Amino acid sequence: MNNRVTFLAAAIISGLTLLMVLANVIFVNGNRSLQTDISQRSQQINAANTFAQVYQSLLQALANAAVKEKDTQVRAFLKEQGLQFADEQPAAPAPDTKKGK
Repeated sequence: MNNRVTFLAAAIISGLTLLMVLANVIFVNGNRSLQTDISQRSQQINAANTFAQVYQSLLQALANAAVKEKDTQVRAFLKEQGLQFADEQPAAPAPDTKKGK
């Protein structure tokens, strides 16, 4: 009787161990695919940051050339795109010196 209980306990523990190994394999494969996705997204973000730096440099050079050459068409185009020039920024409002109640 004692041998049978020992055998049954060992069989149950072995079965549970096998199930945990299978679950571990499934989780490892799932994690590997998630890591691949994250790596690809990270590469896209890094590429976008690089392009943003290049874009900013190009806009700065174009704006400087437009100011230097007094090119109104380029300045108008850059204004349409949302770029403001230092010589055209609105002045800050004067501080309110009145004390209201």
